[in-house]
Amino acid sequence: MVDLSDMLNVSYKTLSRKGNNDLLDGWISSHSIEIAQTLARGLALFEDKEKLKRWLRKPNRALKGKIPLELLKYPTGIRLVNQVMLRIEEGIHT
Repeated sequence: MVDLSDMLNVSYKTLSRKGNNDLLDGWISSHSIEIAQTLARGLALFEDKEKLKRWLRKPNRALKGKIPLELLKYPTGIRLVNQVMLRIEEGIHT
């Protein structure tokens, strides 16, 4: 399974050493905010954390069989996942 350190391309040890007041570099901060916004959108869309988890872990036809959670590693992947969620919000079958 993909974890946050993998999505941010930083080691787990590096993340675990960070204190509450320690700053991450600009790219990591920006990317983590985009991931959080995408997950918040998904939670609002699916209205249930378990439904969102299932959707994120299941290969998606609209993403050419890719797993949404794995795409969150990349800015382009985040955009693609958001596009699919927008289509679901608009009632377009994916």
